[in-house]
Amino acid sequence: VDRDWTGLRTVTEAVSSLREGMAYRRPLMKVGDQLRDSGTDWSAINLSVFAYGKALDLQGSWKLAADVFGIVADIARAEREPELAMEATTALGGAARRSGDWDRSAEGYAEAAHLADALGDKASGLTVRVGTANNQIARGNLPAAQMILDEVISEASREGLDGVEAMALPSRASVAQ
Repeated sequence: VDRDWTGLRTVTEAVSSLREGMAYRRPLMKVGDQLRDSGTDWSAINLSVFAYGKALDLQGSWKLAADVFGIVADIARAEREPELAMEATTALGGAARRSGDWDRSAEGYAEAAHLADALGDKASGLTVRVGTANNQIARGNLPAAQMILDEVISEASREGLDGVEAMALPSRASVAQ
């Protein structure tokens, strides 16, 4: 950053010129502020970049959001933050699916599932399976989606994971319809 302060200044000015209220303006401003502060670590900056990706996702910029989530996952792996890598690859799976890139979505979900399993995070693992089922719905493979969702709903109910069950039920209703 010190060697390219003019580049950071140019980017900061461009971000500042974005209209107030744009969902991704605030996270980008925070990234700029963090880059100027020599005491900020990459983990904190990466969380701000993740917030930027979420804002892009909410705005419907799914391809760009998927790219941002991929970068966040790469940095999280390098910083040895498997929980954030898992969140980012799960988000990548969703954004890629919404953009129609089902192969990239499947890869993101597969990595997220691996990380959830390695961390012993049952709720996240089931959440990823809901995403995988949604991929199957998007591809038109309703029997596969139904099987996955039935398993997720049953297991979430058994484990008392109400939030995961609530996430799976609308997708299961779509399959039934």
